[in-house]
Amino acid sequence: MLDEQTAKIIDRVSSYTGIQVPAVLADYVSTYIAKHASLASLSLEEYCELLIPGTPHFDNLIVEVTINETYFFREEQQFEFLKNFFFPKFYGKKMVIWSGACSSGEEPVSLCALATSCGVYPVVYASDIDQGRLKYFKNGIYSRASFRKEGKKYWSILESTKCGDFTEKSFILSKHIFDKINIHFYNLNGDLPCPVPPSVNLIFLRNVFIYFNKESRKKILTKLSKVLAPNGLIFLASSEIGSITEDLLPEDIHKVNYESIYFLSKKSNPDFVVDTHLLQEKIKLEKTEPVKKIPKLSSYPKILTKKQNKKNNELNIVSKNLIENKLDFFSKKDDKPFSENTEIIFKKIKSLLGEKKPEDARDVIRNNYPENENSLYKDFFSAYIEGKVGNFYVAEKYFMQIAKDHPDFWPAIFFYAVLLKEFSRDEEAKVLFTRCATLIDTYEKSGSSHLDFIADNLSVAYLYIMCLKFSN
Repeated sequence: MLDEQTAKIIDRVSSYTGIQVPAVLADYVSTYIAKHASLASLSLEEYCELLIPGTPHFDNLIVEVTINETYFFREEQQFEFLKNFFFPKFYGKKMVIWSGACSSGEEPVSLCALATSCGVYPVVYASDIDQGRLKYFKNGIYSRASFRKEGKKYWSILESTKCGDFTEKSFILSKHIFDKINIHFYNLNGDLPCPVPPSVNLIFLRNVFIYFNKESRKKILTKLSKVLAPNGLIFLASSEIGSITEDLLPEDIHKVNYESIYFLSKKSNPDFVVDTHLLQEKIKLEKTEPVKKIPKLSSYPKILTKKQNKKNNELNIVSKNLIENKLDFFSKKDDKPFSENTEIIFKKIKSLLGEKKPEDARDVIRNNYPENENSLYKDFFSAYIEGKVGNFYVAEKYFMQIAKDHPDFWPAIFFYAVLLKEFSRDEEAKVLFTRCATLIDTYEKSGSSHLDFIADNLSVAYLYIMCLKFSN
């Protein structure tokens, strides 16, 4: 059960940042507090007194409950859209851009470089709540981890637009780039006004809403609408846009799309129109010189070391053995199909467990599923309950049965992995978290949403990122 100190700190994180720390991370936070209290030779109570917003201790904790993965030109298709259809509208003009969760800076630098390469004069604002990441950004030296295969086609413009220079082992920002990018500490969930002028043409706020509940999402979107210029665009991560429902949007903000690219737009007409005439004029003015090749870059971003690759291969072998002869969960019918009642049952069970009434939670299962009935959801709910009350081996038995009969049912794989991690079976947990990340990715790409209720106020995308965090 959640101890008083951990509950207090989680509440403090949520109140200050708006970040919703899921129950499955509570034990992780508790372990983190105990570890760092011991390292500082302090009692739990004394260390918790140091966890005050604005302090390095608190900032480090925020890092632990969020994911700061980023790299240059992440989600390449969004940059492709900007290059072909949005930046041409500002050819030869000033454009205000805000990267509202800039982390270590790869995103705002990518936007600045691409806009400049399109003949735009960008004025970029970059903000984040993580002081450590902002310090890294200002230092301006990036390792191989900041470059992935995705976005490779745009790497050359980082040099051609004088944003920085590649060396054999790193990429170093030029001093020139900081004349175009204004860096600020900013808490999106706070009450201070946005650190940008009230005429922003483009806002990037990706991989942020996965941490917030509906109230915080609505609050932040209202803030953005106040500084977004007419016809301005807001880009979220492609995995997040589905969680932005109409009831969260201010009246002047619309969710729109161009083919497979979805974004938010501030305009009275929600249909995005591509200015093809201006695009053609821009193309005529572009130089046709071949793209400059970057020396020593052919094998540059080998993100994983040989040791890491070996480790990942070992995990993949174990994972493959675990899911051998797997079934396609998404294309077959369960022995008890999902219905709205399934969601109601799960919420009732969670509520009763929160009230410390496990026997009543078990009664919910007994009352809804006949004793002799074999059901995926019956087993899953039973495993969930027993895991929460500490009956590890009973819970594991249920989870193992589900993994055998329904190897693609990601909720069971996720909570089984969490259970294993809680009991320090880390290597087994990593295998399951790795497998679960793949399953959730498949689930989301298939357009499925019938299991989203299991993530509660969080998004399935957040659970996906948690899987990535714990699989390493």
